[in-house]
This record gives sequence, structure tokens and C-alpha cells, in this order.
Amino acid sequence: MVANVATARKIAVLFYNIIKNGTEYVEVGLEKYEESYKIRKVAMLKKMARQLGMEIVPQ
Repeated sequence: MVANVATARKIAVLFYNIIKNGTEYVEVGLEKYEESYKIRKVAMLKKMARQLGMEIVPQ
């Protein structure tokens, strides 16, 4: 139920922005999403390591 409301709200906001501002919806694409996901994941791992007194060393 909650997911349906969240999805409906997201669609409504997109529609509102298109009508009000004439803004067009631009799909980011899977590659861009995966790249940003990887960046967020690495940042999270670095933060967790720092909290534990460790550091991340890339291979």
C-alpha cells in the first residue's frame, strides 16, 4: 500500500513539474544509475570503516 502511494506521488510531482514549468522528463539510464550507486556504496563503506578505526585501500 505504501509503495503505491509513493509511486503515485512521484508520478504526480513529475506531471505537476511538466505542466507548471514545461520541464521535460529525462530518463537517466541504467549505466548512470549504476555508476552513482557504486559511488554511494564506496562512500558508505569508507564512512563505516572510518567509524571502526579502519581505512579502505583499493586493489
